[in-house]
Amino acid sequence: YHITGAITFVDEISWVIEPVFVVQWGAMWIMMRREKRDRRNFKRMRFPPFDGDEPPLDYADNILDVEPLEAIQLQLDPDE
Repeated sequence: YHITGAITFVDEISWVIEPVFVVQWGAMWIMMRREKRDRRNFKRMRFPPFDGDEPPLDYADNILDVEPLEAIQLQLDPDE
């Protein structure tokens, strides 16, 4: 896996049967929609994101020392 703050690249096949895989993706899609709606971990981007005169941001100076936010978790019903 290659995980960044913006996108996750999956470079392997799933090791579960297809119905379980579909349910896992569906659950994650629902949680990401809720997270995006509530805007806890998602920030709206202001455009234009870059100015032609500004130098590119350095990863080590801006992101390396930042602690990651709390993980998105699905609250499960114990009866189901």
